[in-house]
Amino acid sequence: MDKNGIPLRGEMSSLLEGKEKYGPFTREILFRAAYETDFGLLDHNDPRNQKPMALVKHLPKEDEFSYGPMARAIQRFITYKIADYTNMDIVSFFQMPRCYVDMVFAAAAQEIATNAKEAERIRKALESQQNATGAQQ
Repeated sequence: MDKNGIPLRGEMSSLLEGKEKYGPFTREILFRAAYETDFGLLDHNDPRNQKPMALVKHLPKEDEFSYGPMARAIQRFITYKIADYTNMDIVSFFQMPRCYVDMVFAAAAQEIATNAKEAERIRKALESQQNATGAQQ
């Protein structure tokens, strides 16, 4: 654990426990490699990743625009068809207070779940009706 009580993982833990004294640049490189390995961004222990520019390469998992909270919120806005429910454009919607945005997302998710259950009920009713009709012939 670090001084804040956060459990450290393999590579970082071994670096912090080590008694070797490294200069600032070496320490930076070692900790970045350990961070990327420990958090699953890029395994620097794998021989296939032993490339000179591996430490400065932009990794897809680091892309805040694709994986960050705003990207997930925009995806929910589109998936839940919030514009259809609220008649609001995406900018207006996200200008609302966070608690309202969360309430609308929750209501839309509930509506989608209810509609899915109803669609499944109708599908089963039609299927059983077709089976009954087929059995009579």
